[in-house]
Parts: sequence; C-alpha cells; structure tokens
Amino acid sequence: MFIKQFLNRQSYEKDINTHRLLLISCFTIVYSQTNNYTEAELEQKYDSIIQEGNLLYRYEKTAWLFSDMYINKPEIRETAATYLTYEQGDSIKCILIDKEGKCNFEVSFVKRSTLCLVRHLYRDLSDYDYENNRLNTRTKILKNIVENKYEVGTINGYSLNWILLPTENGYKLYAINGTQKAEEIPIGNNYLFITN
Repeated sequence: MFIKQFLNRQSYEKDINTHRLLLISCFTIVYSQTNNYTEAELEQKYDSIIQEGNLLYRYEKTAWLFSDMYINKPEIRETAATYLTYEQGDSIKCILIDKEGKCNFEVSFVKRSTLCLVRHLYRDLSDYDYENNRLNTRTKILKNIVENKYEVGTINGYSLNWILLPTENGYKLYAINGTQKAEEIPIGNNYLFITN
C-alpha cells in the first residue's frame, strides 16, 4: 500500500511538472500574440508566474500530506471543521481547526522538503492574530462568492481546495480542483478571485 501511494505521488509530481510547462506555454502564446512588452518585462512576468505556480504547488502538496496525517486519527478528524494553510518563513504551515474554532493539530513543512514538525496541541486562534486574520479573510471572500452567486463548482468526486495568498493590494483566492482518487489529476476548472 505504501509503495503504491509513493509511486502515485511520484507520478503526480511528474504530471504537475507537465502542467507547469503547459501553463507557461499558454502564457507564452498569449503574450506573443500582443507583444507590447520588452524582453526584460516578459522575463519578469514569466518568473513571477513560475514563482506563484511553485508556491501554489507547495501549498497543495502540503495540504495533501497534511490530510494524510490526520485522516487516520478519528479523534481529530471527527472534530475538524476546516483547515488553514499558509506560508511562515521558509515553511508552509497547516492547522486543523475544530468546530469550536480552536487549533487541534498543526504541521509545519520545511521549504522544498517533506520534513515536518508535527504538533498535537489545543490552542485558540486568537493567540495568533495572523491565523485568525487569514481565516476571517478567507471566510469573508467565500461568503461574498456565495452571496453573489458566482457559478463556482466542480465535477462529482472532486472538491475545491481554497488557497489564500496575500498580495501587495489585497489577496488572491485560488479554488483548485482536487481529488482523493489515487491515479487521477484534475486539470482545469480552477478559479481565481482577486480582492482588496
């Protein structure tokens, strides 16, 4: 079982690299059709796209590994209401938030590695204003999406993974398709919401 999961993850990572190349190719075609940019400006745009793509991949991979860690812990899983993933220094951190709004499981993944620090704890989010602010911001944006009746959805058997990234002027909220099916990688039908 472990070997199959490991091989599936290697296949997943190989497919992710293919998707990155496809994404870069699409942007290249779009920018080459209306080239009002200098070579240096294009290079900067490409670099920022790759950097953000890599960050999104790290968030997704971290959330995937994180869910594998708590899914077999019924005492934690049964009380879970949501989770929050965010960047902290050179790590990506995931916290599981229970129905009372408290963190009961926390994992920090070191940059570019699967090494992690696992903490079973029970603490208030209010002790960490940053986490509380991120969670409240994501909740407000999602509420706005629902109230404005944006047609956001996914195919049966898939779910949307919500990634909130801070920007200079606000936030980007990505909704990326995910699945628990071992040998499937969803492509497309992702969403991006930009807000201040």
